Amino acid sequence: MNKTVHLVVPRSTRTSGQRTFHDYGWVPPVRLEYLARSLEIAGIETRIFDLNREAVSEDELFRCDAFGVSVWHDQYPHGLELLREAKQRGLRTLIGGAQTKGREAAIAARHPYIDHVVSGYADRVIADLVLGRVSDRIVRNIGNVPARDDIHLGHVQHDLAGLHMDAFTYIPLATMRGCEKASGKGACLFCSENEERPARVTAESFWRQIRSLNRQYGIRQYFETGSTFPTQPRFLQSLVEEKPSGLDVSLKVYSRVESLHPEQIELFSRIGVSAVFVGIENIGSSVLRVLGKTSDLPHIETVIRLLAEHGIDAYLSFVHGIPGDTMENVRRNIAFSERLVRFQGVRVGHPALIPVPGSASFRMIEQDAALQMAYRQVAGRNLASDDDPDLSVLSRLFVERYTSLDMQALTSELEAFRQRSLANGRGTFLFLE
Repeated sequence: MNKTVHLVVPRSTRTSGQRTFHDYGWVPPVRLEYLARSLEIAGIETRIFDLNREAVSEDELFRCDAFGVSVWHDQYPHGLELLREAKQRGLRTLIGGAQTKGREAAIAARHPYIDHVVSGYADRVIADLVLGRVSDRIVRNIGNVPARDDIHLGHVQHDLAGLHMDAFTYIPLATMRGCEKASGKGACLFCSENEERPARVTAESFWRQIRSLNRQYGIRQYFETGSTFPTQPRFLQSLVEEKPSGLDVSLKVYSRVESLHPEQIELFSRIGVSAVFVGIENIGSSVLRVLGKTSDLPHIETVIRLLAEHGIDAYLSFVHGIPGDTMENVRRNIAFSERLVRFQGVRVGHPALIPVPGSASFRMIEQDAALQMAYRQVAGRNLASDDDPDLSVLSRLFVERYTSLDMQALTSELEAFRQRSLANGRGTFLFLE
């Protein structure tokens, strides 16, 4: 008798400000669809449930042999509840998703009812875990293979017909897994994407997935979620050449400003890119020395102007609280961003650094005894064994430990900028915590 697996997106129970993650629009659980396809190839029946949108009885939800959840920070509490209930019913239990990155051992130690804690891409091992061929409780560094040609999204289970697709409900796809920057100069200080072997799908495979979704559901908007969209002219040209004739779709992508030049922007436009998220990070000299970077302000302005001329929106991120940061740097970054929003379609975000588990900034905290003691005093928990760190506390402690900034003063400065932007009718955008 074939095994049955249920892959579940738990409910979002935490808020970012006064809104939950899912208030910003529904994103279908595409990564679970990839896992489902891998399981189906192995002869394992699979169902996917998104409990933020579906009402499912407990009997139906737990009628399976193995039960897995994929969790973000805001879904972790409900995910644990589900796994506890699944184990009480005698099911094999698995957890993966962003919440597990860098906290694998803590999760396994605190929650013995979880059979497998998965960190990284599970396409290659998910079937072996379900079938009991892998006994390891912690499964990490699986390898970042791109979607195989026979694992694509043409079989999406959710009925997306007629769904209103607003700015936050792009279908996520990826041309790349891993990060080229992490494999070269090293990962960004605040990012947990630090796989060392980036891998990319072919242009033909990328368009095949989009064409399939477009034909079946009429979906026109896609969010390319790789760490950075490829900017090599040869690959971009292959995307232009392989794009199906008459396919009218738009893409949001991530990129780095130093990788963008007139040729890339022209090819972006021909591919159908409608918006680019660009990590400026910081233009302060003291911060740039820490990052080992330089900042070419005329080049940044030229890139933003060219994007606007091609009708491509730009979402620019300036990160505050990087070691070496000062209030003078903060004000300089804000002033520069206010210069950039004069271009059409520009939105800017000014988040404080959040040292998420798995990132270099989190590892700095793990090696800082004084900061760990401060975390224990404020949060009442031991960071080494904390499977669910308080990110707002960590952010404040990190910023005040490694910069001359006061978190309250920083927050006031950024709020004043936001109010000016609103008053002037200029754009800001929200980074979810």
